[in-house]
Amino acid sequence: MQKGKKKVCTVYDMINELFPLESKSKNEISNLKTNTIFESDHIFCISNQTKNDLIDLFNIDERKISVTYLASSLKKKFYNIEKKEFSDCLLFIGSRSGYKNFDNFIKAYSSSKILKKDFKIIVYGGERLSKKEKELLDQLDLFKKIKFINDKNYDLSYLYQNVRALIYPSKYEGFGLPILEAMENECPVISSFGGSLREIGGDGLEYFDPNHIEDIQNQLEKLLYSEKKLNEMVEYGNIRYKKFSWEKCAIETINTYKKIL
Repeated sequence: MQKGKKKVCTVYDMINELFPLESKSKNEISNLKTNTIFESDHIFCISNQTKNDLIDLFNIDERKISVTYLASSLKKKFYNIEKKEFSDCLLFIGSRSGYKNFDNFIKAYSSSKILKKDFKIIVYGGERLSKKEKELLDQLDLFKKIKFINDKNYDLSYLYQNVRALIYPSKYEGFGLPILEAMENECPVISSFGGSLREIGGDGLEYFDPNHIEDIQNQLEKLLYSEKKLNEMVEYGNIRYKKFSWEKCAIETINTYKKIL
């Protein structure tokens, strides 16, 4: 480090440290992260959850840390929707492996006769199906119930606006951008309380325990069949997502830099 210069870094999450068995490059990333953190004069975290995890795992002085929230970069598109194309579909976004907890979600779904009867699952993005996943889907008899798509087929904003709800079963997130994306697109969110998700989603959502299949099933059955609850979540989301903006993020970041220089 050059003499007289301040070094600042941003820590997004502590996934590699909290879920070491799920990261092939855990040691390399953690070593780089550790060196960067201890060499830094100040650290930005994207949630209080990440801040607290950083303090617990690395024993960092709280005075060296600032929390600056992210915001959604998804450009909302406006569609004239009279009837939702995927009103009988639940949306899952991104990677399915490990702490993302896709397995527990589909096990909860497959355990419910009414959910299997009334809803399908759309999986947007993520990696190719692994052999293990294919075996699980075959075992649960779900191949006909799940549709895998990507941005070449559908616009994400369109999907948010057309599905019954976004299901976010992750065991841990440093932030959880899909929650804000869904809210901005008036899509109900049914989420776990893993990591920062309750912090970002706020008190207007109801959450499930990502480690308990029965709790996931019960929450899905309770919320998906309640028009009142779903509408309340949409109304709440319209207010909640506006609390997060890139303008606010930029201002808070600049003000922090001014303090430490």
